[in-house]
Amino acid sequence: MSKLKKSSDHRKLMDRLAPDPLHGRLLGILATTYEMQPEFFETDFLPTLLGLGAWDDRNWTSRIALEKHLAELEAATVLLDARPYRGRPRSLRVEVQPVPLKSGRILHAKVMLSVHEKAVRLIVGSANLTEPGYRRNCEVVAVLTASANRPAEAKLITDAIRGFDGLLSNWKTTSASELCEIAKKRLAEWQGDLDVDDEWFVWGGGDTPLWKQVLDRWPKNDTVRRITVVSPFWSEERQGGPVATFVSALKSADSLADDAELRLLTEAAPDKQATCKPKLPETFRDFDAQSIGIRAYALAVDPRVPPEEVGMGDEFTGTRALHAKVVLLEGDDTSLAFFGSANFTNRGWGFRADSHRANIEAGIVLRRSGANRAALNNLLPATTGKPVPLAGAAAGRLALPDPSPDELPWPAFLREVVLSPSEVDADVLELVAVVDGDGVNGFWEITYLPSDDQAGQIILSVAADETNKSSHRVTLDQQSLARMLKEQEVHIRWWECPEGRSFPINVTAAARTALPISPGTGRPAEQHLIAYYQGRITWEDLFPDPDGSNTISHNGVDDDDPSGVDTSRIQSYIVRELVEALKGINDDLKAAAHSSKACMRLALLGSVSPIALARHVLEAADSDERTPTATGFQLVEILGCLDAARSYDASPLFQDDWLVLVDEAAAKVAAMLEKLQSRFPDDLSRDFRRYAKTVQKHHLAGKR
Repeated sequence: MSKLKKSSDHRKLMDRLAPDPLHGRLLGILATTYEMQPEFFETDFLPTLLGLGAWDDRNWTSRIALEKHLAELEAATVLLDARPYRGRPRSLRVEVQPVPLKSGRILHAKVMLSVHEKAVRLIVGSANLTEPGYRRNCEVVAVLTASANRPAEAKLITDAIRGFDGLLSNWKTTSASELCEIAKKRLAEWQGDLDVDDEWFVWGGGDTPLWKQVLDRWPKNDTVRRITVVSPFWSEERQGGPVATFVSALKSADSLADDAELRLLTEAAPDKQATCKPKLPETFRDFDAQSIGIRAYALAVDPRVPPEEVGMGDEFTGTRALHAKVVLLEGDDTSLAFFGSANFTNRGWGFRADSHRANIEAGIVLRRSGANRAALNNLLPATTGKPVPLAGAAAGRLALPDPSPDELPWPAFLREVVLSPSEVDADVLELVAVVDGDGVNGFWEITYLPSDDQAGQIILSVAADETNKSSHRVTLDQQSLARMLKEQEVHIRWWECPEGRSFPINVTAAARTALPISPGTGRPAEQHLIAYYQGRITWEDLFPDPDGSNTISHNGVDDDDPSGVDTSRIQSYIVRELVEALKGINDDLKAAAHSSKACMRLALLGSVSPIALARHVLEAADSDERTPTATGFQLVEILGCLDAARSYDASPLFQDDWLVLVDEAAAKVAAMLEKLQSRFPDDLSRDFRRYAKTVQKHHLAGKR
């Protein structure tokens, strides 16, 4: 792990998100968080991560650029605790998976895995996916990077992925699982025989409590002389509280010095004398640390932002909240530090006897000795004011923490609500509700989002005596689907919560290529796809703002030809236009072959692809706007482009995927050609049939 930095140049977390060209194309992300601000995530976090530069949510070009980049990712998945859910990002290409844990536990880990062509990165620490977390709070975060030239951190990242596979396996989507497999394969190649024995990635909430995982790394031949705990939130320190339990565990292992000191660094509360008091729960006022054999002090973390961090003079008076979580043990020759998501509470560190009642947490443990251990002190924030002794008489010198917000109910029985291809027709989308049957104890229903004065229209209603199904499917007409794509959430009412809560809609990977680039844009017209492949308009031009003009006019391409001549029924003109677009189709597919699997799928099967063009061509024949011969010729030429694509050099990581996707696209066009010949048996000449048959044989030979 790289050295811990103290300078202000390394404190701007958002700057660490910016892409590095050396890492190659971003393939996907998987993140966990306790809470997420959807607007921040979509208008600040993602544009920075994707390298989109200045991003304006009100600008249609920015929206299209974001959607295109998201469409090219294998996964963009966020797992968050269910109860603080407050909406999803506008893009349905982001999977939002609320995680409802039982017994009062919460998903509190803050981890982001980003997989690139040439690197795998991991961000772990205390910051939620919120604007305060990434821009304002006092947080502690590590940014790990592994690559062929930088293998040292591969083991830590691999250990982090094990938590996704274990603790969070029930909520990890198919896309996220595939992304993890790509990451593990790359990390295994880079890791080799490298063995690191002083750094560990740890997850809380499993079989071994977090406190034990940390203390087990303390060496037997050294003694702890000082403990520093940084935490904004604390449990009450009653008998057997977190502090007493932690100190007792060190004593039991004969690892605590007789004159050891404990420092609790906590949130600062303004005092009436223009100073600050440490914030701690009420029981700390009477807590006497000497009764457990240690000297203890509470200190307020300085809330002031150093002027050098914002590039302003000494007159700057900004403040920030403490949100960092650190525990540092210091001995004669050893220092051991934990930093991550866990507050120093019963559930955060698993201090209660039943470790399965602990939160899901994540962090890193570092052990250093000799001169190297001094760097661990950089994890500790500056304090302000005098230390407050915790010797049973701290009343008046401590401030009480703010009350916790009320927890809102959540339909924990509902695993996910997704748009998925119909089991009968893959081109038709259905709404699928996946249910945990053991958690259903009464009626529940799905409705559209309610308005201020009217309940939402019912989509699915399940009576109390019909709760044994693991999934429910609802067929959607075009109007219902359009509404789903626009609202991107449904409303869930159930026996415990008749007023209900909003619930995010996700889209399965199989259905994602059929999504409009943004709700309301529809699919590009045939003449616009032709113009794109001819190089006369850009990809972004294919998706005009639905709230503005829907006419594309660029380099002479218009919805209505200004000459007044209707060329749409001149068959030779139509065929010539396609012939002039063939090189563009081939070039587009060659570029996609060198990219990610998602890019390949988008270029071959998406809304801008040979398949999309072929569908328009066949529809023109079905509506008698084009002769069967002209239609057949176009389909055969498109099939020829797909046949040629099999021989293109593809990204080594996705070579097999490229061939599978090309075969899938070619099979769809071949089926369209067969449908055309079946519908118009008397309109297609014998020569054309011989020509089409030859091309199809070549297609089948290519598959073999």
